[in-house]
Parts: sequence; structure tokens; C-alpha cells
Amino acid sequence: TDISRIAEVHYAAEKALAENNSAEYSDLNQAFHMEIWNVAGNEKMKMLLCNMWNGLSMGHKVTEEEYAVISIQEHKSILQALELHDETLARQRMREHIIRSMENMLTRYVGDPSA
Repeated sequence: TDISRIAEVHYAAEKALAENNSAEYSDLNQAFHMEIWNVAGNEKMKMLLCNMWNGLSMGHKVTEEEYAVISIQEHKSILQALELHDETLARQRMREHIIRSMENMLTRYVGDPSA
């Protein structure tokens, strides 16, 4: 599977983040996810995820900049697993990213139950 576009988008997102270009980072963040979904080849899942896309799913506990740093680190670890052709590791890292994002969204929109 060709993951070169995923890598290209990731490195462009790292650059945008380093340059504090939040608008470009946001666009590239979405593009990174789209490229993952394209490579996965599951059109039904891709359509579902596109419909649910909410951008940065940060909670109240972190700033947008802090969230972007966390997200880009997670994306890098996913990309590294893909580059190693380690399906199990890639799946694990994607699952961790999804769960953290989901927890952040719930905290943001429902409230922190520990507060």
C-alpha cells in the first residue's frame, strides 16, 4: 500500500504547526485523516467518518496549540507504524488516537465527570 501521500501531509502539518499556522494545520489535520481513510479503502466507513468530522476534538483541559502538539505526535506514531508495515502496531496507535479524541470530545461537549 502506498502511504507516501499520508507522509507528505503529515510532514506538511508538522511544518505548519512549527510555523504557528493554525489554519493550515487544521486543513492538513483533516487531510491526514482523509488520506488514512482513502488507503483503508472502506468507502462506507469513510463516508461515516466524513459526516462525523468535527476537526480538532480537544477538551477544555488543553489549549488548541497543546492539542495540536499531542495530535501531531500521535499522527507521527501512526505513520511510523505504517512505514514499518506493522499492521498490529498501526491499528493499536490508531485506536489510542481515536479513544483519546473521543474522550476529549465527550469532555468538551458533555463535561468532565471528575469535575
